[in-house]
Amino acid sequence: MKRSPLKCIKNISSNTLFALAIFMAAIMPAVSQAAVKEISITSSQHLSTFYNTRNGNTNTLDRGEVGAIFGEGYSRLYEKFILPAYDPSVTLTSGLLWTPITARSMEVYLTDGNWVSFNYYTAPNPIGGLVAKTATNISQKKPIDLTEYLNKAYKNGTPVGFMMKSSIEGQNWTDFTGFPSGAQTLSLTFTSAVPEPETYAMLLTGLGLMGFIVRRKRKS
Repeated sequence: MKRSPLKCIKNISSNTLFALAIFMAAIMPAVSQAAVKEISITSSQHLSTFYNTRNGNTNTLDRGEVGAIFGEGYSRLYEKFILPAYDPSVTLTSGLLWTPITARSMEVYLTDGNWVSFNYYTAPNPIGGLVAKTATNISQKKPIDLTEYLNKAYKNGTPVGFMMKSSIEGQNWTDFTGFPSGAQTLSLTFTSAVPEPETYAMLLTGLGLMGFIVRRKRKS
């Protein structure tokens, strides 16, 4: 009469069960562990527009400027980023990093990533929501948490854009911050719940070992 696999497992020696328990304990954390990948994306459009009553708009490609100019106008910085292809198994945490040259207070707004004209800079009010109002650190990378916004954009497959402006724009004060070219990067951390291929291999090996022991026990 054939014995059921459950009875076979019950008859396995305590030493064998102990060895299997250690093996599976080593495997299970790897199965539940998430795969993490961090990348940085440089801006696909780096554009500064200075506006005042004398000069109007000036397109500066080699340098980003943010500031309020006493009695004349302002300078705003726009950055656009193209996100990687969407993967539904992945969640994303992210931040916008920049390296200012001078320590001034400024605001960062979300914008339409498809923006291409100067009209945005001369609009009376910023387009999009305020992300952060902060004082910068001289020559240091300063992060802004953009996780919620970027996860929506990532899922929709749309470009993302940000505008930086002086927090005292429109007041009779001079407040100017310069950024080196390419100083703004988008730092993304991708976290996937799907195990790595090595984890699958370990799990299959463990199941195969258990099956081998059961078959051997049957024969004996």
